[in-house]
Amino acid sequence: MTARRRDLDVVRELVVGSLVFFHTARIFDDMDFYVKNVTQDPVLSYLVILVALWGMPLIFTIAGFAIWCSLQKRSVAEFAAERFQRLCIPLVVVLLLLVPLQTYFRLAGDPAYHESYIHFLPRFFDVSFSMAFPAFLTASQETGLFQTSHLWFLFDLILFTLLLLPGFLYLRQPAGQKLVERCVRFSSGPWTIFLLALPVAMIEAAFGTEMSGGWNDLAYIFFIVYGFLLAADERFGDALISYRKRGLAMAVAGTAGGLAAYAVFFAPGHVDPLQSYDTGSVILRFVKGFVGWCWLVAILGSIEYARKRRRAKNTAHQRTGRQRLLDRLERYANEAVLPFYLLHQTVIVAFGFYVVRLHASGLLKFLIISLASLATTWLLYELLIRRTAPTRFLFGMRPE
Repeated sequence: MTARRRDLDVVRELVVGSLVFFHTARIFDDMDFYVKNVTQDPVLSYLVILVALWGMPLIFTIAGFAIWCSLQKRSVAEFAAERFQRLCIPLVVVLLLLVPLQTYFRLAGDPAYHESYIHFLPRFFDVSFSMAFPAFLTASQETGLFQTSHLWFLFDLILFTLLLLPGFLYLRQPAGQKLVERCVRFSSGPWTIFLLALPVAMIEAAFGTEMSGGWNDLAYIFFIVYGFLLAADERFGDALISYRKRGLAMAVAGTAGGLAAYAVFFAPGHVDPLQSYDTGSVILRFVKGFVGWCWLVAILGSIEYARKRRRAKNTAHQRTGRQRLLDRLERYANEAVLPFYLLHQTVIVAFGFYVVRLHASGLLKFLIISLASLATTWLLYELLIRRTAPTRFLFGMRPE
C-alpha cells in the first residue's frame, strides 16, 4: 500500500475527538488528575479503564500504518523533515504555552496556594536530564513541577519512530520484504495472531503500567510495528478479519474478568495492581496486555472487513452529493486532528477547575465540562490556528 487509508483516518479522528469525554471522565474517576471532583463516579472509573485498554494502542497502530505510507512516497530526509515539522515544532510550542497551565490549575486548587503564574513558570521549567527512557526530561528534585502532560504521546511517537526507522527502512528492501512475508505467514496460522500479544503482555507484567495512556511506554513500540505490518502486507489484515469475532469474544470475557478481579481483590487505597509486583498484580497486568491486543484484533479486523466489503460493492461506485459532503467533512477533521489533540486537555482542565466547584450532580458537571471543552477547542482551532500560515506551521499543519 502506498496511499493512506481514509477509513483508518476516520477512526483516528473519532478516537481523538472522544478524548474530550475520556479526559473529562478523568476528573470524576478514582485516579489522579489535574483537577478532581469532590466525589468520584465508579461508572466513569470503569469506563476510563475500558477505553484505555484499546484507545492509545489503536492510535499507535494507525501511526505505524501511516509511517509505512509516508516512507513509500518520501526519501529518508523528506520523512525526517516532515516528522520534525509535524511533531517536534508543535510539541515545543504547546509545551511552552499550554502545558504549564494544567499544573498551575492543579496547584491553584489548594486554597493556601497564592503564587502568581509569572512566578510559577520558572519553577515549572526547572528541569533536569536523566536516562529514564523514554522521558529524558524530568522535573528537578527542588520543584518537582515539570510534566509533559498529554504531550507524552508526541514524545513517544517521535522517539520510537527514530529508533524503529532503520528497521522500517530494511523492511522496505527485498530481504526485508521476505521477513515481512514470514511474519505475516506466521500470524496467519491457526490462532497465532493472538501470540502477538505476548511481547505487550510481558512488558506490562515486567515493568508495570504507567500513566501514559494506561500502558507502559515500551508496549507502544509493538503497536507501531503491528501497524507497519498491516500496511506492508494485506494478508496481515486478512488474519485480523478471520479472528475478529473470536478476538471480540475473548476481549469482552477478559475485560469482564479483569474488572471483576480488580474490584474484588484490589481495594482502593491498598495494593496498586498497575505498579505492584505481588503475584496477583503481575498476572492481572499480563492478562491486561493480552486483552488489549484482543480488542485491537476485534476493532482492526472489523475495519478491514468493512473496507473489503465496500471495495467489492463499489467497483463502479459513483459519488453522490452526500458522499462528497462526507468527504469534505473527513478532510476537515483529518486536518484538525493534531491541533485538536494539542489543545483539548488544557481546555478541559481550565473548565474543570471552575465547574467542579458548582453545587450540581456529577453527571451535569461532566456534561458541562465535556461539551464546553469540545466547543471551545473547536473554536480555538477554527479561529486562531487554522486561518493563518504561521499558526498552521506552529501546530503541525501543512500549508493551506
